Amino acid sequence: MKKVAIIIPTYNGLKSLKETIDSISTTVKYPDYRIIIVDGGSNDGSREYIKELNSKYPFITYIFEEKKEGITKAILKGISNTTDDEDIFLTQNDV
Repeated sequence: MKKVAIIIPTYNGLKSLKETIDSISTTVKYPDYRIIIVDGGSNDGSREYIKELNSKYPFITYIFEEKKEGITKAILKGISNTTDDEDIFLTQNDV
């Protein structure tokens, strides 16, 4: 069975990010997945929340961009942090 990488690009979307993480944690039943959050320089508390998630859940990793570079670059950064044995699933504001 393949692994799955869920890539979440975000920028100042703390509320929707929390809803997305809650939704994934309660609905995803796939046994082998990880979450890669790519933050585009948020200043709304998202980064603190992401660090907190990472400290609690090792399957959640993150990439912090210095400044917002756009969703396409964020997605590409997430994809570049996957492995050959992972399928990729992109999500943004999915609940």
